[in-house]
Amino acid sequence: MPSRKEPMEASVLQARGKHVNKCVLKQCNARKTTRNIQIGDEMSAGTRAAKNPNWTRVTTVVTPVGDSTSDMKYYSSAKIHVNGIKCDHIRYLDSLGLVKKAMPNNGGSSIYRAVCESLSMDQNEHTSLQEFIESELLFQYRLQRIRTGLPTVNKIEDTLRTIARLLRIELHVYRTIGKQPFVYGGNPDAGESVEKVMVCESHCGHYDLVLTRKDHACLGYAQTFVYDLLYFNVFGFSRDVIKSCIKRVRDDMSKVNHPVDEVSVNVQPTTFAQEATCGERALSLSTDGLEMRFGWRPPMPYCAVKSLDPSVYRNVSYDIFLKERKRIADTVRAIQNHELEEKSEEARL
Repeated sequence: MPSRKEPMEASVLQARGKHVNKCVLKQCNARKTTRNIQIGDEMSAGTRAAKNPNWTRVTTVVTPVGDSTSDMKYYSSAKIHVNGIKCDHIRYLDSLGLVKKAMPNNGGSSIYRAVCESLSMDQNEHTSLQEFIESELLFQYRLQRIRTGLPTVNKIEDTLRTIARLLRIELHVYRTIGKQPFVYGGNPDAGESVEKVMVCESHCGHYDLVLTRKDHACLGYAQTFVYDLLYFNVFGFSRDVIKSCIKRVRDDMSKVNHPVDEVSVNVQPTTFAQEATCGERALSLSTDGLEMRFGWRPPMPYCAVKSLDPSVYRNVSYDIFLKERKRIADTVRAIQNHELEEKSEEARL
């Protein structure tokens, strides 16, 4: 019997034809990679302009999620006009009274981190949640394979539906600027109250948590309260020193055109390239950087001063993720340089 399994699957694929085979390959690779194509490669510029008059970029990110090119959904971080004003994802959410909080994304964990933090204010359980959801998805795909012989795979969409179904939540996903969010789960007909979780698809497969402006401000005050207890009651800093440090850092950040009250909002990546750029920029705002510019150094770290400011909510988990990623990159670079030096020495000998 095991020897007849593969010929049976091959006959099914041959019976369904090359078109189905290509569609299966598209669905299996859905959202794992993206490709930048010119608008003219998929449709004429005139047709594109007629359908989307507010588009301002010539290049867009295309992700195949359907069985043919006509079923493709176009997701883009391009800036469009909302009420006559150019708008990106962060500003569009801000116009709705929402704030985006960046999530670390190692191994596709951003959506699980966002859901865990929204439900329990903690990301520690994201690994267990990811294992649970992925095992459930694998079980569903095996059932489809038994029933039809050819499972339909759309990893990201299936993941979002499974999370909403198993956790009994209403998952709101902001994808396109100027449009309503996609809603997964929820059962309003049954009259049961469900938890609402809002996320934003910053780029393909990466999700960031979306908070209301009130919740974001409350997080800033709570963080300030904790750091104030630590630096005032434990480390023994006086209130006057803390207030003077906050005022001085605000002035210094304003001089470099980086207002301190916008730090936690601006460092929100929307693409892989922007994520690297924003990460380097966030790490560059360190003690040495401002000390070289203004010749002043506070008695505590700059990150602590920002955490003590109630108007700022510092994304500590994302800062740690950026520093750890930078440390790993530096280690890998040092190892590669050492190997190149050894090879050059061997070549000389």
